[in-house]
Amino acid sequence: MVKVYQHRFIKTMMISLTLILLVVLTLVNILNFHQLYQKVNHKADYLIQHDGKLPYFNGTKKEIRNDTMFETRFFTVKYENGEISEVNTSHIASISRSEAEEYAFQIEWDPRGIINDYFYRTSGDEENGMIVFINIHNQMDAIQAVFVSSIWIVLISLLILFIIVYFASKRAILPIVRGIEQQKRFITDAGHEIKTPLAIISANNEVLKMEIGENEWIKSSQNQIIRLNELVKKLLMLSKMEESREIEMTHVNMSKCLEKTLLEFRPLLDQKQVHLKKNIQKDVVVSADAACMQTLIDILLENALKYISEPFEISVSLSLHNRRCILEVYNSCEPFAGDPNLLFERFYRGDEAHSSNVSGQGIGLSIAKAIMDIHHGKISTQMFHNGILFKVEL
Repeated sequence: MVKVYQHRFIKTMMISLTLILLVVLTLVNILNFHQLYQKVNHKADYLIQHDGKLPYFNGTKKEIRNDTMFETRFFTVKYENGEISEVNTSHIASISRSEAEEYAFQIEWDPRGIINDYFYRTSGDEENGMIVFINIHNQMDAIQAVFVSSIWIVLISLLILFIIVYFASKRAILPIVRGIEQQKRFITDAGHEIKTPLAIISANNEVLKMEIGENEWIKSSQNQIIRLNELVKKLLMLSKMEESREIEMTHVNMSKCLEKTLLEFRPLLDQKQVHLKKNIQKDVVVSADAACMQTLIDILLENALKYISEPFEISVSLSLHNRRCILEVYNSCEPFAGDPNLLFERFYRGDEAHSSNVSGQGIGLSIAKAIMDIHHGKISTQMFHNGILFKVEL
């Protein structure tokens, strides 16, 4: 039990921490790229303002220009009357005049952009204007290096955090586990203690029936005794399944189990005039606990019968899909406005199910969920306008 909750705690913490670190990683790299973009855009503006030339420097302190702005290489292309009039490649050795003209032809005179390893900025128009190309190869390499380094930092941080969370998780969840274990122990002990008084009350009820004859009060008492016995039985079953997750795995023929259960339910189906549709693939075999699978099928069919309404239809389907057993049970019912996932909570029966005409304790689907959790399967529900579908994947 501790291991189960410990793994859940570790999984939740690591997912949360991973998301936080990924957000930080993304923001840092976006900010880094934005700063580069702003810086190189400022350089391009400076060059455009000075007609593509560096400002004159005569050595006085007040006129000392910021040479660090132009550590990167750049070239300019000027247009007059729609033709290239001047190409300045004096500040870059790796670009010839023809290559510079080719770069100028490739852009569509956008205000700014990036082409290959160059950031460009335009001024004027294609008739009379100028394009400044600034080489950003070194800056892009620096951004890539920061990105790779940040990934390694995140991975190492996650490893360190995993070690910390792993050793701290047991202490963190210990109070929760103790509370859950005490709750289960109370249910088990109380269930066994309730059984004896119920047996005595049932026996007394039988004596009264023999002495004064059967009447509506004795019959009502007997029905409530049966209901309480059923509730205690289900609570003990659920507590046992959650406390001891050891099951006897065998090869279970789900097709035969389902056919047998439907045959046993036939009188009840006929009594309610239910139209049954079934599509059962032959010899669908799974590795599972036979008793659990039988209980699962019983719960789904009992639930379908309890809450069925016009047009009184039940559809049962069993098949193999990608080596997984798919069991679907559909029944027509009144519209359900709540959250379908709450149906698997203990004692939850939904707004439409609180009618006294419907028997049950709202714990059957909780047992079905516990069975699927033990078998590492999945049970889900889907609501329709006039019906509900329960789907089991194992």
